[in-house]
Amino acid sequence: MRCLILSHAFNMDGRAASHTVTDKLEHLRANGWDLYVLSAVTGELDKVLWHRQLLPWGAAGFRFDIRHWLAAKVGRGGKYRLLLGFISVPLLPFILLEKVLIGASSQWSWSLPAAVFGAYYARRFDIQVIYSSGGAWSAHLAAWFVSKATPAKWIAEFHDPMVERYGGSDLVSSPASSREKSYKRSIEALVCREAHLVWWFTESARDFALKRHPAAAIKSFCVMPGAPSVAKRMPYVPTEKIRIGHFGSLSDSRSLTDFLLAFSRVKSRYTSNPFNVELHVYGAELDKKARDVVKLERLEGNVVTHGRLEKGPSVETGRDMVVALMQQQDYLLLIHGNDESCKEYIPSKIYEYWSSQRPVIALVHNNEELNRLTIDINGTDRLTAPSSGTGVDNAILFAIENLRDYREFASLKPPRTCQDAVTEICAQVQSKIICQVAP
Repeated sequence: MRCLILSHAFNMDGRAASHTVTDKLEHLRANGWDLYVLSAVTGELDKVLWHRQLLPWGAAGFRFDIRHWLAAKVGRGGKYRLLLGFISVPLLPFILLEKVLIGASSQWSWSLPAAVFGAYYARRFDIQVIYSSGGAWSAHLAAWFVSKATPAKWIAEFHDPMVERYGGSDLVSSPASSREKSYKRSIEALVCREAHLVWWFTESARDFALKRHPAAAIKSFCVMPGAPSVAKRMPYVPTEKIRIGHFGSLSDSRSLTDFLLAFSRVKSRYTSNPFNVELHVYGAELDKKARDVVKLERLEGNVVTHGRLEKGPSVETGRDMVVALMQQQDYLLLIHGNDESCKEYIPSKIYEYWSSQRPVIALVHNNEELNRLTIDINGTDRLTAPSSGTGVDNAILFAIENLRDYREFASLKPPRTCQDAVTEICAQVQSKIICQVAP
């Protein structure tokens, strides 16, 4: 089956929106899919698949994508800043005009070349299925155009909830509070109405979307994305200290603040014994609130930040290095967040944590699916807690006091893999689409 993939993020090391797509490719090909890809220029050009990279046709999108392209080519030093300045200054009036007239996220304009070239290549290669993955909603908009301009069927994948809950409400009539949110509502409606098959990564996201678009129920499903199987298993080597590792991005809505406050309270209980517990933060710097907590609570000796990890001589990619480091931690820390979208969102990092076969301290906000998942991984609910409050203290204490039980750890259920996800997707395509696109 000839399939054209439309995805703004593709082959971007360390970017979840890219991994969600690229992790599936070898398994799709093993199932007989002949793949063609259109993406932005922000990642590496694929050396195996037919792959074309397109620049957005809007000023804001052009600057956003070229910034990533420049960083990959020349690094982020003085040359990068100089070149970016030369590009940004003449674009500034057009960026401001685009913001006033359109008011959408910068990636919207990638849908224009993706639609035009997507329709051309779909006819040239006799594409049978258009697969849009987002991430950036521009991929879905382009896929809709291609599906209208060609005989190809359209399958769509939502990474994150497109429409936010307003004040926790399940009401479908809640008004959008910005033009960008209004666009997202319209794109979600377009996908649910026009796509031939659509899926979400959590049951709660699917259920909430179907409250707005009940007619899409017959062509929708849920599939957990999973993570690649660990190719090189690194031996876990315990040390005198207890290492808790956090991997991935941090922000105001996904902050280490509550964990650090609980960490400090637990530390204060160990006045007579040394507190040999360290929090290692990989892939991001501490947010401002977290930095203030570290300083105020005097945790400088217990918190180590490593920043973004780049590939080294012993690994092929930064991601390989991350997976190797995950296997060296005594515990892995998952910070879910604290906003309304958490009810429908599971961080993709949890699947890599699971694959690493180390126990997970999880701070979960209002998400029963994620609660169940972390219990499956750990074999206990004692390491899972609400995102704030004394439950966090109890989870940290349990981890410290039961470290011996977790030195040699294996989750009770096998890790969820990308191959599992692809098997489910292919079964859905086989039953609902393949009979319609057979040559």
